[in-house]
Amino acid sequence: MTKYRVKVFFMHEREEAAASAAENEATLTETEWTESYVIGVVDSKDVSRLTRDGLVIKPIEIIESRSDASSSAIAVQRTRVRGGGPAAGVPRGLARMQGPRLLASTIADKGADEKIISEDAHRPQFYIVRLNGPLTEKRRGELNDIRLIERLSSNRYTCRLTPREVRACAELSFVDSIELYSGADTLRVADAERGGEPFSREHTFRGQGTVSASPRFTLPHAVRMHRAEDLPRVERWLRKEGAKPVVTHPDALRVSLRQGSDVLIELSRLPEVAVVEELQPPRLLDRMAREILGIERSGKPQHRFEGEGQIIGVADTGIDDSHPDFKGRVIGISALGRPNDHSDPEGHGTHVAGCALGDGARSNGDVCGAAPKAKLFFQSILDANGGLGGLPHNLETLFAEAYQKGVRIHNNSWGAFAYARYSEMSLDVDRFVAAHPDMLIVIAAGNDGIAVPREQGAKVNAHSGFVDWPSVADPATAKNGLTVGASRNSRTSGGYAMLTWGEAWRENYPKRPIASQKVSGDPECIAAFSSRGPSDDLRIKPDIVAPGTDIAAAKSSQAALYKFWGAYPNNPHYAFMGGTSMAAPYVAGCAALVRECFQKEGKWKEPSAALLKATLVNGTRRITGACAVAPLPGEPNFHQGFGRIDMAASIPGSAAPGLSLAFVDTWKTPAQILKRTGQRFRYLITVGDRLPMRICLAWTDPAARGLQNNLLLLVDNVTGEKFVGNGNAAAVLNIAGMSYDRNNNIQIVRIDKPKSGGHTIVVLAENLLEPPQTFALVVTGDLKSRPSLVSELFPEI
Repeated sequence: MTKYRVKVFFMHEREEAAASAAENEATLTETEWTESYVIGVVDSKDVSRLTRDGLVIKPIEIIESRSDASSSAIAVQRTRVRGGGPAAGVPRGLARMQGPRLLASTIADKGADEKIISEDAHRPQFYIVRLNGPLTEKRRGELNDIRLIERLSSNRYTCRLTPREVRACAELSFVDSIELYSGADTLRVADAERGGEPFSREHTFRGQGTVSASPRFTLPHAVRMHRAEDLPRVERWLRKEGAKPVVTHPDALRVSLRQGSDVLIELSRLPEVAVVEELQPPRLLDRMAREILGIERSGKPQHRFEGEGQIIGVADTGIDDSHPDFKGRVIGISALGRPNDHSDPEGHGTHVAGCALGDGARSNGDVCGAAPKAKLFFQSILDANGGLGGLPHNLETLFAEAYQKGVRIHNNSWGAFAYARYSEMSLDVDRFVAAHPDMLIVIAAGNDGIAVPREQGAKVNAHSGFVDWPSVADPATAKNGLTVGASRNSRTSGGYAMLTWGEAWRENYPKRPIASQKVSGDPECIAAFSSRGPSDDLRIKPDIVAPGTDIAAAKSSQAALYKFWGAYPNNPHYAFMGGTSMAAPYVAGCAALVRECFQKEGKWKEPSAALLKATLVNGTRRITGACAVAPLPGEPNFHQGFGRIDMAASIPGSAAPGLSLAFVDTWKTPAQILKRTGQRFRYLITVGDRLPMRICLAWTDPAARGLQNNLLLLVDNVTGEKFVGNGNAAAVLNIAGMSYDRNNNIQIVRIDKPKSGGHTIVVLAENLLEPPQTFALVVTGDLKSRPSLVSELFPEI
C-alpha cells in the first residue's frame, strides 16, 4: 500500500469537521493544521474516501519504507566537505518522474544524521533544505533565526547555515534533507562537458539535445549572489582573475567569460554565487486580427472602449512618428540606442506600435490597432550596428523611464533564445513588477518554434511533423509579465498567406502535417514559429496567444519593403509582417481596453497588473487545431497557454449579452491581503445558468526563478461539486486521484454549464515564503449576486 504525505483542503466548516474525523479515525496521521488545510499522511486507498467528503487532496511526497527505499535506490550517500567550497557532483536522492510530472519520495522516519546529505563541518555555507511540506507559520517559528532565502522548486529552499544550524535544522521533524549548494546548482549554461543540459537539473525533458563545445566564444554572463552583501567579494575575485565585472543589481553583476573556461567553472563553485548563466543577445521577434480578438465583428465595435486615457509604452527599433496613424498621440520618444535618432530603418518598431494603437487614419480605419485612442511613449533601442544595444544592462531602468511617463502597459517584442531558462532579464521583469504592481509588462514568446532537432542527432519532445517544445525566449519566462505566443491569422491572401510552412521555411518544417499547412487561413491553429513552453521550472508559457501571421499595420517610411512580409495592396502606408512581435502588441492594446473598462465602468482607478492579466486570461478561448492541443495535453498547455484572446468574453459588451464581470484587486485593499500560510478568503456569489462561469486568480510573485508564494483557487456550487484551479493543466501532477499545479501564478476554473445558485470561491495561501501576498480575482458569467454582498466583496461591471 502506497503512503503519501498530502495537503487536505477544506472550504467549509463541515469539510473541516470531516478532516478532523479522518484524523480521529487515524485515516489521516502525522497531522499539522492550518486555517484552510491540514498536512498529513494517508494511504492511497483512502484518498477517494476523503474526496467523497468534499475534501480536496494534493500530494506532497511518496513515503517509502526502508525496504522499499533500498530496492528503489532511494538511499543516498552522505558527503562531508572539510575544506574549500561545496563539492560538485554530490549524490542526490532520486525523484519519480512521469514525463514532466514530478513527485518527491522520502524514507519514513529518517534520523537527523540521514537527513544531512552533505555539509561543511567547519564554516557557514549555503545549503538546499527540503521540507516535507509547505512553510507553515508553525514551521516558520521553529526555524527561529534560520532564514530561507529562495524557494527553488516544490519545497526546496536555499539558506545559509552554520555547522551548528545544520544539526539543529536536521533535528526538525518537517525537514527532509539538507545538502550543500554546489556548482551543479549554480551553472546554467548549455555546455557539452556538462552533458548538454540546458535546463537546470530539477526538471529535464526528453531530447533536449546537446550544444557543441567547439568553437568556444567569450560571452557575457549574468552572475547572481545568494545575498547582496556578498557581491563585493565576488567582484574582487573576478578582478583578481583578470575579468572586469559590471554591476547591474545590488545582488548581481555581468562579466564576459569564455565558454567552458576554468574561470567560469571556478566562479560557479564560489559559495556566494547562486546562479551563473550565459546571456544571448536580444533580437526582434517578428482588421482581421481585431475580429479574431473579439474587438469588433463585421466592422462594428463590440464595446465602447478604444484605449482612451491609456498610455502604452513600446521598446523597439524606432518609430516613424510622422505616420498619420499616430498623429497627436505620441507623448514622448526616448532614443536609447542612437543618441538623438529615433528613426525606424528596420520598420519593426513602427509596425509594432501600429498593432497596439494605430488608428487606421490612412486606411479609412481598415488597418487599425487594438487600442486606436491610446497614447504612445516610445523607447528606441536600435543601435548604430543594427542590434538592440539600446537595451540597458538592467531592464528595470527601461521600465522605470516608461513608468515615470505614465505608462502602465509596456510592450516588448524582442527576446533571446535561452532554452526556456529563467534568466537575468526575466528576473528584471519580475523585480520591476513586484515593485510596481500596477505596470503590466507584455512580452513576445519568441519565434524559435521548429519541427526538427536543434542539434544533429538530438531527440525531440514533439511527434513527427509537429513543432517541438520547449523553446520560449528570455525574458518571456518571467512570472509577472504576460507572455504572448502567436496564433494564425484568418487571412487567405497577401504576405505569406498563400505559402505553406514547408514552402516558406522548409529547413524548419520539412514533414507533414505542418509542412503542408498554410502560414495563414486557419485561426484555430498556432503559428509554427511561435515559441512553446514550458519554462525551465515547468510554468506554463506562453500565457496566451493572439494572431501573429500576415499582420497588416503601419509601415515606416524609412524602411525598405524587403524588411516586411509583403506590401499592403494599394496603400504604401502599411505592410505585412509576422511573428510573436505582432501578437504581443495586439495584446498590449487589448490590455489598454481592459484598463479603460475598469477605470470607467468598475470605478477602479488603479488596476493592478495582476488584475489586467487575470481579466485577459479569464476571457481566452481554447483554440482547437491539432497543433494547438498537441501533447502534452491539458488546459492550459505548452502551445497556446490558456488560449487565444477573446475580448468579447473578457469584458461586458454587445457580443455577449448578459455577461457580467466581478473582481477583487487586493493591492489597494489591505484587509484582503494574505499575511500567513494557511490563511484564506471566502467569497459567495450567485450565478445563473445562461452563460458559462469563469474564474481566474492571478498574483504578482516575489522575484526569483520558481514560485515563492503559492496560492490556490477552489470553487464549489450548490451541490458541493468541487473545482480546483488549473486542475487540467499540462504538467499538472496527477497521482492516486489527486491533482496539483504547483508552478503557476495564474489559475483558472471554467464551468461551461454552471448550476444556478450560490457558489463559494476560496483563495488561500498554500505556502508563503515572503508574506504578505496580494492577488487579483476575476469572475464572469450570468452573475446574480445580492447587491449588498457583491458590493462588499466584488466591485461589479
